[in-house]
Amino acid sequence: MVPPAFSVQSGWTLDDVSQVTVTRGPTTFVVSVRFSNVERTPWGRDYLQRIGRLPSDHIDNADNATGEQSPDGSEMLLSRCSPLMLKLAPTLSIQGLPVEVLCSSPTYRLELLSTGEVEDDGVQIAGTENLTEANRFSRLVGIVTTGEFGEQVAGILLEFIVTGPGGGDCLRRAVQARTEMHEKWKAQVGETVNELHAHQLVWGDVNAGNVVIDESSNAWVIDFGGLNNPEFVDDELAETEEGDWQGVHRLFDEWLPSPTLSL
Repeated sequence: MVPPAFSVQSGWTLDDVSQVTVTRGPTTFVVSVRFSNVERTPWGRDYLQRIGRLPSDHIDNADNATGEQSPDGSEMLLSRCSPLMLKLAPTLSIQGLPVEVLCSSPTYRLELLSTGEVEDDGVQIAGTENLTEANRFSRLVGIVTTGEFGEQVAGILLEFIVTGPGGGDCLRRAVQARTEMHEKWKAQVGETVNELHAHQLVWGDVNAGNVVIDESSNAWVIDFGGLNNPEFVDDELAETEEGDWQGVHRLFDEWLPSPTLSL
């Protein structure tokens, strides 16, 4: 079974690599192993056998070319990495943590590597990232409660995005007219969507009113409340990664060059 205190969110196997994403308290780990790095070690041979990808056929076996990470494979991978993960994420529960801690919790990318010795393998931190630091979407500032003991949630407070005369959402004529900036904004939104998907998050409601241009001419993504606008995202793709990319394409490649609505 998966080591205690870790919650598996997703896992997959593709070609020469397996990956599993887990959380512990507010911290997320994306753990991966490349078969060619470990196939000469006892651990690697055992792992490949458990997931049905022995070194001799892990490339040519079409039946196992892609798919979900097996439970046994996830258990082995996480057990090998759990000592390091426990050090990096000592907090088990999110209960009682302040909002600022939850919003700044890191995502660690770990990779299981061979250290060069046939009989040994080790874990390396491939990278650490924080979803809220580098991406432009309205951040959670606080939760508004009501009632005698604050037992009811009345709403949330989000970071205010300052816009200038040429800013605002993409429904504004001033934004639509800045055609020289459209490619930059598309790239920025694409970067944000990529990071959301890397953290198993979906934007969902992609539309012209949910991309906001700030006073520095940067594009922000807003509104994660669900639903979808069928002009940009088909109903059958609502709340999916594919739907997000369909929405980005329709917004920047089809709608913005010839907007159907302006304010």
